[in-house]
Amino acid sequence: MHLHSFSPDAGATNAKGPQMKRAIITATAAVLLVVPFATGCEESTDTGAAPSAAAQQDNGDSGDSASNGGPRTAPDPCSLMTDEKAAELAGTTVEDHTGPEDAANLRECRWNFSDGKTLSLTLGITGGNLDPEAALDGAKEFDGIGDRAVSTGGNELYVQVGALTMVLNDGYGVDNHQKIAKYLVTQVK
Repeated sequence: MHLHSFSPDAGATNAKGPQMKRAIITATAAVLLVVPFATGCEESTDTGAAPSAAAQQDNGDSGDSASNGGPRTAPDPCSLMTDEKAAELAGTTVEDHTGPEDAANLRECRWNFSDGKTLSLTLGITGGNLDPEAALDGAKEFDGIGDRAVSTGGNELYVQVGALTMVLNDGYGVDNHQKIAKYLVTQVK
């Protein structure tokens, strides 16, 4: 068997060798770059490999934000706290609750209490940035609640847990928010 050399010493008969090699490499690179974009970069699970964490999150479950980069959708806020637990933390009885209501990548649940006040819990996947809330006049940060907790003054407390943001809003004030938020953080981790 005789192999042809594409070395520069091969003479004029192989002058097209380096050009051909470049053309093949360029064509291969183009195919490798274009095909995944044209096919949508879908991950195949037919080979017996387990689907990626991102593929598993398409079902809307909250997942483990620390180990897989975070969920794609927020968990159901109503599933994080029973009516009994809401009543215990608020110090009054729950008349009813509504939700979850979904809008613009946010999920909300509301507990209506016998004293006429309402607790609203909104969850969203935001990527973990509470800087805009912390920059507001009257904002105050609290340690020991999730990754970061910021009260914007009045009735709202923002809590960051990984990529998940919780917003608590009620008529009971920040002290009550802290107590409820500490409990809720244990439910989403």
